Amino acid sequence: SVARRRVAGGDVYFLFNESYEEMTEQVRIAASFAKATLLDPDTGQPLPTVLEGDVLTITLGPVRSAVLSVER
Repeated sequence: SVARRRVAGGDVYFLFNESYEEMTEQVRIAASFAKATLLDPDTGQPLPTVLEGDVLTITLGPVRSAVLSVER
């Protein structure tokens, strides 16, 4: 599941893995951006990601979420 909110200077996405299995997905970030950061919503700490061009590879554990901050 994905929920998006526009904020000053970019976008914030709430990503949620609804399954009971770990999932790896690729997300294409539309339009140009300066920085993309994936955060753990429980701790606020950055999560590991792979960014290649405008494609972000994200792995979420079972029934876990993350917050993606995109600065434009």
